[in-house]
Amino acid sequence: MFDEIGERDLVSWNSLICGYNQSNRFQEVLGLFDAMRAANVKADAVTMVKIILACSHLGNKEKLDFMVKYIADDHVEIDVYLGNTLIDMYGRIGSVGLAREVFDQMAEKNLVSWNAMIMAYGKSGDLVAARKLC
Repeated sequence: MFDEIGERDLVSWNSLICGYNQSNRFQEVLGLFDAMRAANVKADAVTMVKIILACSHLGNKEKLDFMVKYIADDHVEIDVYLGNTLIDMYGRIGSVGLAREVFDQMAEKNLVSWNAMIMAYGKSGDLVAARKLC
């Protein structure tokens, strides 16, 4: 159906990317992101959450670094969902300092934000910092 759509907007791209993510077709998700960019469709926070999740599942640190740079360079708004995804991703790869930077810069935080940051500290062994957030 996607191939038959005349006007492929951000919603249609995000829907396709989400479907591929849910089907664990993570390499294809990255290909869709590249095709979306080639079609001059600008990603939003929803897109980036799905792309970062795909990179995380693939263990592709190089692509994760590229996506973080893309977010900054294209001024993608870091809403609470994208912020939480970044905190979780940085915590999983042991970059607690970067997780904390994202956490501190978030205008809105929810319970997931706090838990993700506490888990990042806990995973790194910094239980004092984790307890301070409680």
